Amino acid sequence: MEKDNLLQSLTKYVLPTEIVEYFELVEIKETGDTLDLYLEESNIVPAEYETFNLSPNEAVS
Repeated sequence: MEKDNLLQSLTKYVLPTEIVEYFELVEIKETGDTLDLYLEESNIVPAEYETFNLSPNEAVS
C-alpha cells in the first residue's frame, strides 16, 4: 500500500469520529517529525442542526 494511502487510512483511528464524518482529508505533508493533515469541510448538516437555517462559511483569501 502506498504511504499516503496508508496514512489516510490510519487517520480514522486517530481523529475524532466527528472530524472523520464531517471533513475530508485532502492532503498529508510529512516534515521531519511532524505530520500535517489538511482537511476540507464536507457539506453535511448534522441531524441535530437540520431545523436551523445554516449557510456555509465563506473562504477567506
